[in-house]
Amino acid sequence: MKYIVEFVKFMDLYENFDQNEKIKKLGNQVNLHGELDSSDYEQLIELMPAEDTSPTKKMGVPINDEDLPENEVKSLSTNGYDGFAAREYAREWVSNSEILRNNKQFGYYSDYNGGCYSCWKDCTNYVSQALMAGGMIYYENGGKRDSTAWWYNSSAPSFTWGAAQNFYLHWRDRAGVVKASGDLGRGDVVSTDFYGDGSIDHTAMITVVRNAEQYLSQHSIDKKEVSTVGDWFDAGYDVYGYEMDKADN
Repeated sequence: MKYIVEFVKFMDLYENFDQNEKIKKLGNQVNLHGELDSSDYEQLIELMPAEDTSPTKKMGVPINDEDLPENEVKSLSTNGYDGFAAREYAREWVSNSEILRNNKQFGYYSDYNGGCYSCWKDCTNYVSQALMAGGMIYYENGGKRDSTAWWYNSSAPSFTWGAAQNFYLHWRDRAGVVKASGDLGRGDVVSTDFYGDGSIDHTAMITVVRNAEQYLSQHSIDKKEVSTVGDWFDAGYDVYGYEMDKADN
């Protein structure tokens, strides 16, 4: 597995050709004009590897949901985030069917893709919806490209709402990346970099902790509590976890 992961990281240099070309073009603009305008700068930040925050380490033992009394499982955190409500939403809308992907309330991506209900990468949009259901408030301080913003509307959501890399840039600052995986529990979120190149590829929510394993619910491919955070570590991925009850809200 170690050699396979190293080979995949090497091949990713070629797979990210389009992304690298965009970075080169923005770099050429700097060489020609000496600076970038604000929108180009934000685009460059989104494209660059995100190496300024260390990934979460596989350490500690999470608290099993079954070990908590019912009133504690459902209690609100100090910032008002309800991890239980977020988990219940994630479980309800994890199916890939057109009825259950909640396009009625959050139809932007479906409309943008010509009315298709499941032909786009929906992992981050799905997690953002669950966070909203758990009481996370919109951050509207900035344009749709800004990492400081996080909001949804039917005309154009912020990039942080539906794109994995942008989502990471927002929650890295708003919640912070935990140092140890054992600190994460139900209703918390993880981002992962499959190739170790600093570009975040996927987002998922922890919806249950059972037998000291943090089970994930996710879209694209839609799965309910099939894989775990431990599986991601075992595969050699870089994992970034956020305690949502510690986020600014």
